[in-house]
Amino acid sequence: IIIIQNIQELAHLSNKLEAFRIMAKQSKQSLEVQNRIAEYRLRVERKKGEWLKENIRHEGGNPQLSTDLTVGLKDIDITRNDSSKAQRIANLPEEVFERINK
Repeated sequence: IIIIQNIQELAHLSNKLEAFRIMAKQSKQSLEVQNRIAEYRLRVERKKGEWLKENIRHEGGNPQLSTDLTVGLKDIDITRNDSSKAQRIANLPEEVFERINK
């Protein structure tokens, strides 16, 4: 079991899993292997989206950490597009997410 310490580690893990998925596809690994990697990546994206929903606020269209710090998404190396996708995945009801992931 991997214990994630912070949002940067979640983002980094998601990027690694995407690279593994691409490598598996290019090396013509079985669909089972490709699907398992994609499933893990979706689960990481869901965790990332949950973290972002809890820790990012939007003021005037500018996403910021919801602490007293004025840190934006760029300061945690996450684009607005990535944040939006992760939060949409996190917003899926559990039964829908599991059905998609199978």
